[in-house]
Amino acid sequence: MKRDWSRHGWQLKEARLPILLPLRDFAKHLQENYKDPSTDGPKLLLNFLNTYFEYQDIKLPVRFFADHLQQGECLVLLDGVDEVADLPTRHRIARIIEKFTIAYPDNRYVVTSRIVGYTDAARLGEKYDVTTVRDFTWEDITRFVAYWNRSIEIALADGETPQAMFAAKRQTEGTAQSHREQRARARFGREPVDADGDCPCPALSRAVA
Repeated sequence: MKRDWSRHGWQLKEARLPILLPLRDFAKHLQENYKDPSTDGPKLLLNFLNTYFEYQDIKLPVRFFADHLQQGECLVLLDGVDEVADLPTRHRIARIIEKFTIAYPDNRYVVTSRIVGYTDAARLGEKYDVTTVRDFTWEDITRFVAYWNRSIEIALADGETPQAMFAAKRQTEGTAQSHREQRARARFGREPVDADGDCPCPALSRAVA
């Protein structure tokens, strides 16, 4: 389903098909099935889009992604460059992304990474704009952790049970206390704050290309 992005404050008066793809899954696919980088091209990523959503039990027409991409109707989110642990594969994926955006130039692309993982050959070329998401405030962190723990506990309990809500609350309180203690130690020079930023949650501090 296409979404009207102007409703989200992006000042984009257009409706695009949102496509989300975790790059760690694409990396695993490459390592297991396409070890030779000499033939890397945009079709590798296109084919994996079909495979990925098929594994999610989402039935789509054969040329669903190819047709929408060729018509420039998509907003493609390629998530987690830094989550590709193997550096040569991370560098390889960056080059495949460049080829993919050249092959389908009329779409919009967002590539995310923590700053620490977006370096050297993992960076996209000079023609790609780079921006950095602002650091979370303490209120942002608390809200994120609470929602995250709540979602996890509900999924584990297969429902919004009292036990799940209690477990989520305990997890959130424990994380908050741990973070306060870490900040106190860092303030007195005993221990550095996590390199990802101010927060122990790795999803919070990302560079966006």
